Amino acid sequence: TGFGLFHGWLLIVCGWANASDAIEILSVSFLLPAARCDLQLTSSDMGFLIASTFLGMAIGGYVWGYLADKNGRQKILAFSLAINGLFAALSSLATTFWLFLLLRFISGVGYYGLWMWLPELFKRQDEGDVSCSITFHQSDTHQVNNESCSPPKRTVFTESLITAGANLPGNIFTIFLMDVLGGRILLVFSLLLSGLSVFFFWAVKTKTQSLVMSCIFSAVSVVSWNALDLIGTELYPTQLRSCALGFFTGVGRLASILANIVFGQLVDTNCAVTLLLVAAMLCIGGLTASRLPHTKHAELM
Repeated sequence: TGFGLFHGWLLIVCGWANASDAIEILSVSFLLPAARCDLQLTSSDMGFLIASTFLGMAIGGYVWGYLADKNGRQKILAFSLAINGLFAALSSLATTFWLFLLLRFISGVGYYGLWMWLPELFKRQDEGDVSCSITFHQSDTHQVNNESCSPPKRTVFTESLITAGANLPGNIFTIFLMDVLGGRILLVFSLLLSGLSVFFFWAVKTKTQSLVMSCIFSAVSVVSWNALDLIGTELYPTQLRSCALGFFTGVGRLASILANIVFGQLVDTNCAVTLLLVAAMLCIGGLTASRLPHTKHAELM
């Protein structure tokens, strides 16, 4: 049918919704350094906090996908975004950890990750000379040391902006080569290169090195996300597509939940193991993706 004004408006509306959701979800990462002091959070608590959002996404992904196939995508999209926005606003008023956790979970349901830790990791670079410095806790109360409760420096926002901007080359690369190479090839190489870049985080010693590696990872990994979106659309017939995409999105969020909980447990004790585990998982994902069916120039069913 071609590409016209309708498709342009559709891209603008969906892009706007996606951008607002991304800002709302990722904004939690900017709150973590201050929330550690205000809500007396440990690294484990922060892991559960992020995982609660992903748990909501896992449930919401399947539920909204099923309802979209039954009742239409437009109504479900508007309703889910309304839930996301409402409970995101309410979470800004939470004064206790458990209330904040609950509201973030419900907000995640409306919005069907390691990146959420990015400002927290940059904050840690200011507190030590290595990439995985230890956060000190009082033995009985588990309160975070006052030094680590200081507000994040303004450079955190600049660093996050630079890292987000590193997505642009990967997106441009995807635009021009997706139809040429196909989603499967891009997915395989992107995951393998992402795993390799995470492995080099192990050798990071300064904040500048961490920023450079974060930009490299961001530029490479965004290609795999774009490829997944394409492959997911091409693999399933129209009448099952929303439900199928919701299901595998839910599975991915469950993995994110586990990853964030494990990350929160290990980041203060043995960060090297965490990074090596992430690198290994990405490489395994890349090798597994090579077994996916070839969907280049496939017609939608």
